[in-house]
Amino acid sequence: MRRGVLAGALLAAALAAGCAETERAQVTNILVPAEVQRADLQRAHGMGLLTDAELAAQLAKIDG
Repeated sequence: MRRGVLAGALLAAALAAGCAETERAQVTNILVPAEVQRADLQRAHGMGLLTDAELAAQLAKIDG
C-alpha cells in the first residue's frame, strides 16, 4: 500500500512540475497605432514603471 501511495505522489509531483513551466507568447498589437504605443511606453517610463533598458527594448520592438 505504501508503495502505491509513494508512486502516486511521485507521479503527481512529476505532472505538477511539468505544468508549472511558463511559456511566453509574443503578441503584436496591431489595433493600437505605433504612435500611441510609444506614448504609452514613454508615460510608463516617466512614472518609473519601466527602466531605460526596458523602454529601449520595447521601442525597438515597435520600430521593428
